[in-house]
Amino acid sequence: YQANAQFQVLHNGTFGSLNLVLGAAFDRSNITNRWSALGAIEQILVEGVGAEVVQWNTPTQALQHVTQSAVFVQDSWRPVEWLAIPFGARLEDSSGRSTAANNRINWTTLEPRVGFVVRLPVTGAVLRGGFARYGHVLQGSYLDFGSAFALAGQVFRWQDANGDRQVQPPELDRLLRVFGGQYSAVDRNLRRPLNDEITVELTKQFGDRFVTRVRFFRRDDRHLVSIVNSGVPFSSYVPTLVIDPGNDGIPGTADDQSLTLFDRKPS
Repeated sequence: YQANAQFQVLHNGTFGSLNLVLGAAFDRSNITNRWSALGAIEQILVEGVGAEVVQWNTPTQALQHVTQSAVFVQDSWRPVEWLAIPFGARLEDSSGRSTAANNRINWTTLEPRVGFVVRLPVTGAVLRGGFARYGHVLQGSYLDFGSAFALAGQVFRWQDANGDRQVQPPELDRLLRVFGGQYSAVDRNLRRPLNDEITVELTKQFGDRFVTRVRFFRRDDRHLVSIVNSGVPFSSYVPTLVIDPGNDGIPGTADDQSLTLFDRKPS
């Protein structure tokens, strides 16, 4: 569901021309995810030998919603004929959660931007530049974390005793790991990922048909969202130094290198 409104004012005065735009936007997405797996299990074989079995929590269905609302103002001020200064700001609120889950996410951010457009003394040459901040869109997939109704599973060691490549309950050994919605959570202090971007562009037009552009930009990503395995911290691994013989596969040649591998402790 979406709704948008915008109001625009044009003004020419002593200090130049203004093109003021005020606006607001609202949208809400209702999301339904359904999962199903045949027999609710997955058999994993390595070189034809039973290795692991995944027990899924299917069939299951998760309901989620994401709401985003924003107000913004922007202007393009032209104090003199050869210079324009566009600027603006956007205040955005994004929130979402899954039904029957304590995984609410709420982000409120101010996203400013400012720039310049200069018509240079050289015929057909224009210099542009600016700074802008963009907030990432709240993804519905984030809300699978912390939801007991989202896809999840348990992974067991499989000892295929009779070698028939078909798992029977007595052949399931110890639990190796778990994953998915009911075994995870959303950080209560999760911050909105942001992009800060600076751009400078020089444009030169030659005649009516040929245009050249040279553009520089720098984009910095901040507060990126990632998955952290809190059940297996760094201390659960044993660093082990090994020698990689390189592309030729021959130890003692120039392409050898030392690598640190991390073995997870059985405990």
